[in-house]
Amino acid sequence: MVKNDNKTKNDYSSISLPNGMLTEIGKIIKKDESLGFTKSEFVKDAVRDYIIKYREITKNIPDD
Repeated sequence: MVKNDNKTKNDYSSISLPNGMLTEIGKIIKKDESLGFTKSEFVKDAVRDYIIKYREITKNIPDD
């Protein structure tokens, strides 16, 4: 979410993933439909988790 002029706005951009990755994501989602993910939600969740882990790992590294 991006705050813009005191209004909350969702801005999205497109990215490309290799077809093989998308196929594997589809298999995971289909295997456990109780997760309730779409492919885009799965990817957003995975990237969000990675960002959190990355920030934790690099929190003591000074910015350039």
